[in-house]
Amino acid sequence: MAIHLANFSDCPQFDPSYFLYYEDFDFCQRYRQQGHIVAITNQTGVIHYPSSISSRNEYLKYRYCTYSYLLSLQRHARVYSPFLWWKWIKLIFNSLLLALVSPQKSYGKIMGIWDYCQRL
Repeated sequence: MAIHLANFSDCPQFDPSYFLYYEDFDFCQRYRQQGHIVAITNQTGVIHYPSSISSRNEYLKYRYCTYSYLLSLQRHARVYSPFLWWKWIKLIFNSLLLALVSPQKSYGKIMGIWDYCQRL
């Protein structure tokens, strides 16, 4: 992410509600809504190696990812959209179904949903 700081009167900040995952999406959406230009280009590139640390604990990885995903939906999707309800149903169903294959991922997703509901 490249930020032209001269366009801001104060240094832009990530929202501390996000621990991991989706913080960049939220950042771009918030500042776009304030009238700043957000652009994507394929003319530059960065090699990104996913963190080996977050992959060591699948439970925590999926817990934080699910929580942040739901927080992003709450903040940036239309509340009464059928899309939003479909995402909720799919997420819950997939979380339960995943228990058959990967209990750690499943439990992480379920706890991410729980954390989000606690926030509400």
